[in-house]
Amino acid sequence: MDEKVDSKLSDITPFPLPFRILLTIHIGVLFWLTIVYLLTRWTDINVLEVLKLSYNSRNYNTLDPTQFRTSESSTTIKVDRSENSVLIGGIFSTLRKITTRSVIGYVVYLPLFLTKELYDVKEDVFSLSLRFCLRSVPFVVLYLVFRELFFNSKHEGYGKIRVKSTVKRVLKGKINSKTMRTNDILLSDSCVSYNRVLNDTMNVFWTLFFESSTYSNSLEFMVLSIPSFIRIKQCWHEYNMSKQKQHFLNLIKYSVGLGPIVLSHTIKRISSSTSYDMKDEKLQQLHHALYFIAFINSTYSFIWDVKMDWGLGMMNILPWRTSSIYEPLRPRTSLLLPSRAIYYIIIMLDFMLRYIWFLVPLSRMIENSLIRSVAACIFGNESKPPNTFLVEVLEIFRRFLWCIVKIESDWIKETDTEQAAYIDLDMINKRS
Repeated sequence: MDEKVDSKLSDITPFPLPFRILLTIHIGVLFWLTIVYLLTRWTDINVLEVLKLSYNSRNYNTLDPTQFRTSESSTTIKVDRSENSVLIGGIFSTLRKITTRSVIGYVVYLPLFLTKELYDVKEDVFSLSLRFCLRSVPFVVLYLVFRELFFNSKHEGYGKIRVKSTVKRVLKGKINSKTMRTNDILLSDSCVSYNRVLNDTMNVFWTLFFESSTYSNSLEFMVLSIPSFIRIKQCWHEYNMSKQKQHFLNLIKYSVGLGPIVLSHTIKRISSSTSYDMKDEKLQQLHHALYFIAFINSTYSFIWDVKMDWGLGMMNILPWRTSSIYEPLRPRTSLLLPSRAIYYIIIMLDFMLRYIWFLVPLSRMIENSLIRSVAACIFGNESKPPNTFLVEVLEIFRRFLWCIVKIESDWIKETDTEQAAYIDLDMINKRS
């Protein structure tokens, strides 16, 4: 919960912060590849149709490439399911390219690090050059990977154009609710899960320009909050457009999610202060408030995951219950994953990862060596720093599970809408 970020990147390590950032990016791309592959191979879901993306220009409402690059063009004709193989190939190609850059960069970096560790290098020209290379190589690799993902303009296909246009739209806090809502939500919510990685990236650039100073806690608070503020703005936009209360309730969810970030920042600020009166008592009160708001946030978010994002019936109990028949998932015809057990496993893992922070207060309340060891391994203790990288990977994994059922749920909604429209059209034809 109260986590610290590596503030001295100048301390050269065998696996420095830029490479840890790169690894989380690789994991995210690999998970996205896995999602598209599994849903295409295991189910009848057309992922491209859900995203309103096609590799055939005839499926769009415009044939002008310039207009496509600058507009929010989405498909207007049903996408052929076979096109998903092109999407899979594109993601794999991107993963291969960024992996090649990262591996080559680390192969260059590691011998330099071992040279520094094994030999007593004096403060001469060679030593200065070695330290310069050790600090420069990770930055260069990070730049090359980001360039490949977001700024490479050579041979841009429909997929990369969509990624760039979506990133630009999301960074402005906008959302295309009419034609490609799922597309924007997947990226926006993934950014929320990547907020610590974004903070690590800002830490890298902070160290690049201000090597002698400690990373700013205020800047850390701002960076961690940006993805949530983006989602809040998007929810407010959708509420203003539709006046549907679910968007306002979603806005409240992301607002509550800012609570732990605000309290963690306050705890850090008071902890680093030397002139604060009744410091220990105030910190204890803040920690209690932090655990309380984290519990509210985790509960609210978990219920929202299951009921609203996934459309499952597990939360359809009083006061929400509208049917006399209780179905914890969905009717069997609306379950597209291979087994019902998969849904229960995903729900269980989502619950565990939503409440994993509870290990911290639990380890202080219960004399259990296993709980204390696991809590210390993830969140650290008085003698051990928190494993921020592990926390990031666990959250990215939770988001991976969330995306699987979210895409399935949105596909079901889309097919149900199409079937309803077809029935209405058929009724009109019969009457005429």
